[in-house]
Amino acid sequence: MLVYTLLLLHLTRLEIAISGLYSLKDHSLWCIEQNVFKENLSRLINDAELVEYHAIAHAVSIASQNSDVLEVYRFASHICQILFHLSSSLLNKSCKKAVAFLCKELNAPKSYIKEVSQGFPRETILLFLLEKIRIKSKNSTVSLTEDLIWTLMPFWTKEKFIEDSHKEFKLIIQKISKYKIKHFQKCSSALISNNLLLLNNICDASPHCISSFKRPPIFCGDFILSGSSEFDQLEKYFMDIKVNDLEKMITIEEKASFKR
Repeated sequence: MLVYTLLLLHLTRLEIAISGLYSLKDHSLWCIEQNVFKENLSRLINDAELVEYHAIAHAVSIASQNSDVLEVYRFASHICQILFHLSSSLLNKSCKKAVAFLCKELNAPKSYIKEVSQGFPRETILLFLLEKIRIKSKNSTVSLTEDLIWTLMPFWTKEKFIEDSHKEFKLIIQKISKYKIKHFQKCSSALISNNLLLLNNICDASPHCISSFKRPPIFCGDFILSGSSEFDQLEKYFMDIKVNDLEKMITIEEKASFKR
């Protein structure tokens, strides 16, 4: 069973980077940027410490019989980005269909597949997608386009994916708002707006530039790059925090990271 939970988060960042660079291929800047991109991609795929990145990309490559590195990594990252943002209801529905398919296709005991899926629902769907790609590649060459994912999962629609995922995200924001964290209420509208833009980016063949997202001010040493109005007053709020309190917060975070 393929269990690569961290990949769902890691490859989301990769998808954003690759999508942006893909759009540069027809741009005048591509002649300048392509060498830098090739060097960064080479460093990524040869980094032995980033096993989470490579595992699913290799699985996609083998299943589809496709050796195009960029295409494989881009497709793998797009799958993971969708899985990472699936709403609970769509995740459960997808997992049930995946279990039924895998039991039949792999001739495995249903009790075993079902038990695994309860602990690793996204990985179960991932295996289901890989198996469908493998079957599809037997009869014809599989083009790893983003639309292929939606074809493999006919019970997914882009509209339903965006609607359910965004609705669930807003519920999470509402729960956090109950704690009355300073400035969060004002920032929450920006977070909701960014989430909807991100979901549309996942489903759009021509994603928005990352600069379209609302962001807080960026502190750059001796100057500050102003952000969206929803994040006003954050500068003063953080500047007013005593240094000793910040040191305690950093220490707590370091201890928590070490335990993980």
